[in-house]
Amino acid sequence: MTYLSCFFLFLLFSCTHDQVKQERALKDVDVPSEVRVAFLKRHEHIQENFHLQVIEGAASYEVHFVENGKQKSERFNAKGILVEDEEHINFSDIPEKSQKTIQSYLSNEQESEILEVQKVHTQEFDGYELRTKSKKSKTGLMEYFFNEDGSFHHHEEVELFAIPSLS
Repeated sequence: MTYLSCFFLFLLFSCTHDQVKQERALKDVDVPSEVRVAFLKRHEHIQENFHLQVIEGAASYEVHFVENGKQKSERFNAKGILVEDEEHINFSDIPEKSQKTIQSYLSNEQESEILEVQKVHTQEFDGYELRTKSKKSKTGLMEYFFNEDGSFHHHEEVELFAIPSLS
């Protein structure tokens, strides 16, 4: 594990102020059956671990898994309706024209390094989420969202928060 990874894990577990977004791991019995059934219909043979995620007061259930060698996550509402799906990709997987548009935007924002790239699909958005090192953010991390054509959609400062235990 790199020094930077250790530092961000330390920050993640040491921050104690109230956050807009909170997440905690769930035991199997705490996941609504509608959510589990919806996930298993999509991924019959995947071993899943759900997390309860509360964003601005709304509860959803997120599961992280590996399918065909790719890291993915899906988020469901309590009724088992898919709200968001994400797939970790390499920046080079983005079409070249979109890559150039994104790189141009990030260089204007003076972002130093892309740490993570995901292909994201929601009802409102199809595109890419890039987590970057940022001098603009209190936490040193920023998430930028770009449409499939590489045009800027929006950005968010990454907030680090403590993860409550299962007990």
